[in-house]
Amino acid sequence: LGGGFASVSAAQEFARANDGSLEVTVVSASRGFVLYPALVPYVFGAVDAHEIRFDLASRLTASGIRFIEAEAISIDQKRRMAAITGTDVEGLLHFDYLLVALGRRAAAATVGGFHEFAHHLLDLESADKFRSALDSFTAGSIVVALAPGGTLPIPVCETALGLADKFAAAIKKGTVSVSAVFPRGIDDALHGGHAEAGRLAAR
Repeated sequence: LGGGFASVSAAQEFARANDGSLEVTVVSASRGFVLYPALVPYVFGAVDAHEIRFDLASRLTASGIRFIEAEAISIDQKRRMAAITGTDVEGLLHFDYLLVALGRRAAAATVGGFHEFAHHLLDLESADKFRSALDSFTAGSIVVALAPGGTLPIPVCETALGLADKFAAAIKKGTVSVSAVFPRGIDDALHGGHAEAGRLAAR
């Protein structure tokens, strides 16, 4: 259940290891797929949009995976059934093994002014706006922050390091500054990721 990175990766692994005894099915509310871990490289021009966005149904079908465009509304573990509903399908889906990977829920509303004033990487369209803003940015202070309670510090680090590379000459001249902000400190945010913390500190 779910059409994100975890679900699709798992389904493809199951399909690769399939000896004919498995029927692998992915249920997703949308057939559009965006590889969210690649949004930071995309912003800095390392990958193209067609590399990180594709039609989920055709990609999975080509790998021998059944795709159903629908939402899961309930799970009956004892009967091994998931109730699903979509535009063209509604009913109960039997499973022998169930992986629930419905994705993250962004709590952007808890940060005042987030949508009005900040750039973010929660979707491809917003990444495009961020990319365009960087192309026209010539001087000033850039702050990249992990929101209180946030659990994805690596994109913050990747973005800060990408900005440091992009504006290296301007940073050296003192016309641009890049700061990375973490609510409880970088070591705590990275849970012991000393290599990444060291790279940021060195910048």
